Amino acid sequence: MTGAARQPFLLGTIGAVIGIVLALLSYFWYYAAVVIVGGAVGYTLVAGFLGSLGFDGILAFALGLVAAAVVALITIVLAVPAWLVVVLSAIGGAVAAVNGALILLGRIQLEDIDSGLGEGLLKDPLIAVVGVIVVAAAGIWYQMRDLTDTAASIRRDGYRI
Repeated sequence: MTGAARQPFLLGTIGAVIGIVLALLSYFWYYAAVVIVGGAVGYTLVAGFLGSLGFDGILAFALGLVAAAVVALITIVLAVPAWLVVVLSAIGGAVAAVNGALILLGRIQLEDIDSGLGEGLLKDPLIAVVGVIVVAAAGIWYQMRDLTDTAASIRRDGYRI
């Protein structure tokens, strides 16, 4: 192979390697974000619940970390990141939204969520549980609708000639 013929081959090879590396990085970056979201939800729920029972400090922190690791492992084992993102983000958003509404309505104080968002929900459990279920269900429905619409449009339109 002459010097002039090697240059396009070398550039093509370098481009292919860089493309593969960037594709792998984007996949693993997304997957890592899904695992982190799962861990954050596990930590928030357990640390908040323990804080509301009066177990503040290192115990709530340690058990929250254990819950975060367990939920992160479940996220990895189930290997369904799109569905987990939908469910976990809907639940996390619902918990935050209901806490915000309870603060605005004066049902809980800002200090009630010092240990985690779960603690604030347990201060007014009847309204909180119903609110979280309704808002999370709406969030899951909306995101699933968007997810299935996107998948349907790819199947229908992606292969037309």
